[in-house]
Amino acid sequence: MRHQLPVPPTKSPARTPSTPIVRQDDESKWRKSRIKPTKTLNLSSQINRTKAMALYRLNVEELPNSYDIDYKPVSFARVTEAKTYLYLEVDVERAAWKKNGGPEAFET
Repeated sequence: MRHQLPVPPTKSPARTPSTPIVRQDDESKWRKSRIKPTKTLNLSSQINRTKAMALYRLNVEELPNSYDIDYKPVSFARVTEAKTYLYLEVDVERAAWKKNGGPEAFET
């Protein structure tokens, strides 16, 4: 007697039918940011270049032009200072939204 292999299901139970996210290029229809906007650069509203690129899936060319340069102490073989690019996180978020077609399209 031969054993038959089980037949795989035709549809994956993990996938659920979803409606496609439509790009919303009209910025006036976008929701407000969840990040509190500030007029000055302070520690709570800043994000450095590396973290901005990782969190918002942007490359250097897509980051906003408004940034501040700070020098932070870094110790490798000797103590030195490294240039750090700091951006307003609200500006970085807005750039990510523009790239992806709105906040809903970015978050998917």
